[in-house]
Amino acid sequence: MVSIIVPVYNTEKYIGECIQSVLRQTYTEWELILVDDGSTDNSGRICDEYAKTDKRIKVFHQKNQGVSAARNIALDKAEGDYIIFLDADDFWCEDTGLYKLVSAAFEYELDVVKGEYMHIDRNSRIINTSKQVGVEYSNTIINSFQFLQYVVKGDFFCVLSLFKADKLKSTRFEVGHIFMEDVIFYLNILVQQSLRCMYRPDILFYAYRQYGDSASKRTNILKIRDSLYTGLATMQLYERTNDPQLRKYLWRMCSDRYCSTLQWLASDKYYKNCTQFISQYRVKEQRDKIIHWAKNNSIHIKRMCFYISPLFMVRIYRQRSILSKLKHGFLLLWNIQR
Repeated sequence: MVSIIVPVYNTEKYIGECIQSVLRQTYTEWELILVDDGSTDNSGRICDEYAKTDKRIKVFHQKNQGVSAARNIALDKAEGDYIIFLDADDFWCEDTGLYKLVSAAFEYELDVVKGEYMHIDRNSRIINTSKQVGVEYSNTIINSFQFLQYVVKGDFFCVLSLFKADKLKSTRFEVGHIFMEDVIFYLNILVQQSLRCMYRPDILFYAYRQYGDSASKRTNILKIRDSLYTGLATMQLYERTNDPQLRKYLWRMCSDRYCSTLQWLASDKYYKNCTQFISQYRVKEQRDKIIHWAKNNSIHIKRMCFYISPLFMVRIYRQRSILSKLKHGFLLLWNIQR
């Protein structure tokens, strides 16, 4: 059986379409766990109405605590041999999607099997399909490092993967974060155990809704906090694996997150208040912690951003961005005149 986990918060416009896409699946051995995370609209009532029509649908209500807490409640309740996540404002666009994922997991004795997705707008119209990556590693059994390096490639959408339940064990989402919460969850599963993974780009089953006011698109300073935290969390995972390839991957991710955070602070969204944000989230202290940890693990830091104060580095990134835009403008003007 497959446990399908859906956190629900104020998605009355979309939750019906989401549930219907599960009900249409040709694979029928599933339980649908809907966790109403304190919705203030009719989302919770809609979930309850569906539960009355199908005993496989289970609904739990809680005070608003965020998507991670809602998923954790569902993980505690799940009884399936496999786990898959689905967001309430998205849906499955392929009726045989779940069957194909489960069939692959059974046939190859997989711990993780990942499919693909398409982008849709708020009216469920297709925008485009995802750009397939790591195709050379598709349809074959690969290890955790290969899966992270060549398939995930920084695109940590846990909703695209079917997980073997016993491999999740006590792994849970970290509560209190609004950004990149999937990353630490994914890494905890893949880094601390040797898994049999497979990428199936031919299973295009997930419709991912994009609209301007989505949480992932809104400007939110807490993204800065969570980005830095993700980098520091990878240091802890580094200590929990002896795999040299995974260790190299985790160090690179830690380094990337710190430098990328400074680049964010240099953007139009954050630059005006970057001094405040650097102080508020103790960015220099975070940098020093990474430098100290790298030294203790005999890691040579090559990137310039670790040897310059965070504020000065943000200003360098800012000037680099301005120069890049000017260069682009001049080239565009040159081509027009030609």
